[in-house]
Amino acid sequence: MNVKNLSIGIIAMVALAAVVLSGIAIVQEYSYQLRDQTTAQEDGITPLVDTSVLVGTSGEYPYLQSLTSCVNATDGQSIPTTYYTTTEGNEDGGYIVLATAGQVINNSAINCTVTYLDDTTAQGAADNFTSGLAIFATFAAVVALSLVGKAIISMWKKD
Repeated sequence: MNVKNLSIGIIAMVALAAVVLSGIAIVQEYSYQLRDQTTAQEDGITPLVDTSVLVGTSGEYPYLQSLTSCVNATDGQSIPTTYYTTTEGNEDGGYIVLATAGQVINNSAINCTVTYLDDTTAQGAADNFTSGLAIFATFAAVVALSLVGKAIISMWKKD
């Protein structure tokens, strides 16, 4: 194996890797963008002071956007938004953290309107495409390693 053939293979693999990694990065963002903003009522959220508490069950409210119209589940008293903060999270859901000002409702059930980015068919297709690109990238890495192995062996082999 000569150096010219080896360099062509290496250049091709580097170009392929760049295309695949760029594709994964672009499509990964589409997964987020293709979601629909949706609202729902969630009853029985139990926030804790200075502790992240998952809103709903895992994956129920992906990419939490906001909690509004929160009321104390026991007495129906409205809860000021200064009592808590929310964290968007990821596809598994977002979190509520009770601020020190909200200590009066610590470990008490509250009911809120939840705004989140819901799954869509298009988002699912983008996720599947990303998974396919990752599988292809793994295969390409195996091919690249075999080319490197071939180059190392050819250095010690007499022609």
